[in-house]
Amino acid sequence: MTLPPSESVEHLVEIILSCVHREYPNQLALGLASDDDLAPPHELHPAFFGSFDWHSAVHGHWSLARATRVLPAGELRDRCFLALRVSLTTERLEGELAYFARFPMFECPYGVAWLLLLAAELKQMGSEVERESRALAPLAAFVEASFLTYLGRLTQPVRSGQHDQSAFALGIILDVARLQGRSHTEKAIVDAALRLHSRDREAPLHFEPSNHDFLSPSIASADLLGRILPAETFATWLHGLLPMIPTNGSSDWLTPVDCPDPADGRISHRIGLNLSRAWMLDAIAEALPNRDPRRSSLITTALSHREEGLAGIDPQHYSGAHWLGTFGIYLLTGHSEGPTPS
Repeated sequence: MTLPPSESVEHLVEIILSCVHREYPNQLALGLASDDDLAPPHELHPAFFGSFDWHSAVHGHWSLARATRVLPAGELRDRCFLALRVSLTTERLEGELAYFARFPMFECPYGVAWLLLLAAELKQMGSEVERESRALAPLAAFVEASFLTYLGRLTQPVRSGQHDQSAFALGIILDVARLQGRSHTEKAIVDAALRLHSRDREAPLHFEPSNHDFLSPSIASADLLGRILPAETFATWLHGLLPMIPTNGSSDWLTPVDCPDPADGRISHRIGLNLSRAWMLDAIAEALPNRDPRRSSLITTALSHREEGLAGIDPQHYSGAHWLGTFGIYLLTGHSEGPTPS
């Protein structure tokens, strides 16, 4: 992981801290089995009730955990630790686990992927959050099992540009499995990714984005397979998937998207699309052989998206602020820590 200067993430951390325990406004994704399942967010989700929705609360906590590895000792870093300690208690997380026991596929795959990434981040932080890491472990084990059930039912990829996309979640959880030496989960994801995407050809990138996308279906499949295929094999496969990538360093083949209304919750997704494209294009370039002539265009294109995406994160628009800070930190601090495939 290549860490940026701490000041480049400080404003993102401030945004996340302002959201992570903010309960309202809130959008609940509810499964109802009885009247008892109607309750305020803090009762339904004692640990992850803030940031407008459950998955944003989860990846907001991941962002604070990751930020502690970037920020110098001081007041802002201390506030990150305090927020984690307030949320990640045994009692609160037992409440989250009780909800998943009733609704095992809740937030699968997107929110589950971020939950597992949070659990992995806490383990890497060591003794400073050992209590919080232990408290989260039962929930992480439960959702990992639910994800493997989901994976077994995934007969076709979900080529969405939003939360239900399968490639993005598979990539995150693959990184976690490799980081933690969870070979069973790693093999299940690798097998599924190859089954679902190894025959992908001529991705319809000209159809992207849909108006509310924050992920690219075409680029995400390449980001996933770049984690799995050897470099030379990936280079050939990528030419079949995205034959339009230039070899002259140009970024004209894929320009950043605009966001005409950052106050609109769905349209502000487009800011996130620039951020996710940036880290995915960087990762695709890294997965290619060093001599591959497409690398310069991929890197140049990633940079233009990075600049546009980071400039779009505005704390005055809660519609985007409640989650875009996470995408910014994920981009700035390195999108993958898993081992490079041989």
